[in-house]
Amino acid sequence: MSTLVELLEFLLLVFIGIAWYVAKRDLTAAAAMKQSPALAELRELRETVEQLISVLEEKAEAAEKRLALRIAKADGISAPAAREEPMSAEPPKDAYAAAMDAVREAHEQAASQPEAAVAPPKAPDRYQQVYELEDAGIAEPAEIARQTGLGLAEVSLVLSLRPR
Repeated sequence: MSTLVELLEFLLLVFIGIAWYVAKRDLTAAAAMKQSPALAELRELRETVEQLISVLEEKAEAAEKRLALRIAKADGISAPAAREEPMSAEPPKDAYAAAMDAVREAHEQAASQPEAAVAPPKAPDRYQQVYELEDAGIAEPAEIARQTGLGLAEVSLVLSLRPR
């Protein structure tokens, strides 16, 4: 009889283990289904951001080329008038290369500047009041928003972006 009881206990434990495994599998699948729309939306947003970055990079390159051409044209116009050859509509190729070198050199020089040497941008007057209130000891963005008439989100953003 005790063998029968032990066998029944064993079968009960096996049944509980199988039921637990099935429940865990079903709950995991249900959780994945709930998360999949959010994950799909995040993937879509990431792809959109990557497309926007590539478009911006292309536009920046085109703008850089136009700027270099204009610089080259300006150099050609400001050259001494004693030139004997007539000015063409296109800048000389070496002027374009010189302009591109000047742009690259200015970019490298700006990149080599230490960040500490660059002064933080001056805050607009309406944000200056937010800074002054925070410096005066008012730490709650809601109170600053009430006193300045700005929105709570705007005040929170201004305070979070404040250069320290």
